Amino acid sequence: MRGMKRQASTLLWASGLCALALPGVARADLTWEHRLSVRLGSSEKAKPIASVTLRTQWQGTSEDPNVAARMRLLLRASAKDFDKLPPLPFGLPGGRSPGEEPVYPWADAWANNVLPGGSLSLRALLPEAPLLALAGRQVSQAASAQAAGARAKRKPAEPVEAALVTDLASDRFVAYLSSQRTSLGGPLRPTLKRVRFDPWKKLAPALSQQAPEELTRSQRARLGAEVRSVYRPFLKNELKLYFRALDQTRTINGQQARGYRLAMLVNTGGSGGSSGSPPEWAQVRAEMWLAPEQEGDALIRSFNRQSRDMRKALGGDSASMWLNELYPVLWQMMPQEILQAAETIAPPEGAPNEFFGGTPVLVHLTFTPPPVQRMAIGETRIDLSLVSRSTQAIAPAAFEVPAGYKAEPLEPLLKKYEKSIDDAYTQFDKATPKPAAKPKPAPKAKPAAKPRPKAKPAKAAAAKPRPNEGPPQVVPNA
Repeated sequence: MRGMKRQASTLLWASGLCALALPGVARADLTWEHRLSVRLGSSEKAKPIASVTLRTQWQGTSEDPNVAARMRLLLRASAKDFDKLPPLPFGLPGGRSPGEEPVYPWADAWANNVLPGGSLSLRALLPEAPLLALAGRQVSQAASAQAAGARAKRKPAEPVEAALVTDLASDRFVAYLSSQRTSLGGPLRPTLKRVRFDPWKKLAPALSQQAPEELTRSQRARLGAEVRSVYRPFLKNELKLYFRALDQTRTINGQQARGYRLAMLVNTGGSGGSSGSPPEWAQVRAEMWLAPEQEGDALIRSFNRQSRDMRKALGGDSASMWLNELYPVLWQMMPQEILQAAETIAPPEGAPNEFFGGTPVLVHLTFTPPPVQRMAIGETRIDLSLVSRSTQAIAPAAFEVPAGYKAEPLEPLLKKYEKSIDDAYTQFDKATPKPAAKPKPAPKAKPAAKPRPKAKPAKAAAAKPRPNEGPPQVVPNA
């Protein structure tokens, strides 16, 4: 009897240990912390003029450790450095106010002229990117003035935090800003559905009811290759690109990493020759060091894959096939070297390591103007370095808004957006020339009665002699 109890106790402990070891009980989490710094000059020893900490966290589900449930992106900087940043992507006031002079004019010029589409889209990383763009456009002058007042009252040593939380498991999102102690959030999928742009709602309701189809990756690549083959000969004296993988690996901050190098030369002068001005070459050099596959990388791919599937389930970013395919096709038109560099960081859909090519351990970006301008402003260097990487469990409170923050209502913002779309339709209707009304045809006049033909005068018929009757006889006067 005692032996049976001992065996039962052993089985109970064994079953408990097995349960703890099952994937359904353990939860996988991942935390990155990067340091982003901007320096004037190419030397790593130069003192940064601005520095920002980026913390990215992914939390898995309890059912499957490789399925992401939520993500938080946190930006933390000193008040001085935070004020040098451009306006935040979500509609909360903070950072440089719209209309103010940029601290780094080259950065704005680079974003407007070089990056595809005029700005670096968050679409590939954040499923609520349309929401962020919507909110960013709604920042009013009053909010900017409020932000300026808050910056004036803020203590210089007080750091500023801005965060964006996307919770796929509970279908919600929230963004908050510590300097304003305000937050903005709501249901994720219903909000994305409301801000999804539908140009056919009034123009062509039949198209609005149909989900737009997607081009395949090979079709987009073909379209891009055709355009690239046309413009490449014209750019041979204006743009030169080089991309390659480095032969040796490096250990950086305790992480083994493989390196890649991209170099871009842009001619900002003339084309040379006997009559033209000499060429002047500006340089952009990028060096990336990525870690090989590690524990927790599956969470990032899971989050990106779920975000893509959610957009597809909603019918795409818009109801227009033209708009949905615009950026993917434009991206495929980029030079081959840039495509190779981008797909090294984020491999395309269908690749063995799709959506994520490895943890960025160190990234150097150096902007070198032509020699004359270099003497005046020097070089600019941007460094992104991995400070720490952890797979320890993340407290649930990290994905909540801190206590004491005022929740701004989302509904007025959505209604304002919907009204702006309706107003645009109204303006379109007013501007569209309407076909002139066709004049009503005049009633046809009845045709005049044709004159009756005049009766022809009858001819006097000669008296015909009667048969057996001779000519009339003349009787002489008696």
